[in-house]
Amino acid sequence: MNVETPPLSNLIAGVAATPSNNSSTRDPAFCGDLDMRITRDGVWHYQGSPIRRLPLVKLFANVLRREDDGQYYLVTPREKMRIQVELLAFQAVELRARGAGRSQVLEFRTNADEVITVDTGHRIVVGTDPERDRPLPMVTMRDGLSALLTRPVYYQLVDLAVGTTDNDADVGVWSSGVWFSLAEDASDELRRPTASRS
Repeated sequence: MNVETPPLSNLIAGVAATPSNNSSTRDPAFCGDLDMRITRDGVWHYQGSPIRRLPLVKLFANVLRREDDGQYYLVTPREKMRIQVELLAFQAVELRARGAGRSQVLEFRTNADEVITVDTGHRIVVGTDPERDRPLPMVTMRDGLSALLTRPVYYQLVDLAVGTTDNDADVGVWSSGVWFSLAEDASDELRRPTASRS
């Protein structure tokens, strides 16, 4: 079922009226599929055209969530619309590190200008790209979302990696007092579909 495609201005008005609190607490009726897509390179598109204004991307990102079915939805108090995501919803484009060793704190900034502090609720995970069968480094976010670490950011992260005291072959990083391995994780959670239905 497809949503009757509204003009971008109408869509913006509806989303802008949504409170900025966590979208996971909202549960409106499903309205159908919206002609919006996030491509593998993290660019948002509406009706086939890229959304180039960062404030608009941030506006839509604020109401985006990924549910247990692996699908992505824009969720406002009145509407729930499915969108297409080719890989992950966001990209981590900047890494900042404070401190060292167990006291180190890592922060990522996404292409939607959202800052993520790596801790027990926001983990660094290396999954598998389902299409290209290669490691997929990411940081988990709010509402079931994740951000892909861009190549320069991942290389910066690797430069911070150290071995564990128990097994120096297992390299990883510390953040917020928690150890995060940079080894590929083949857990079932990461094998859930990451792309919305075509």
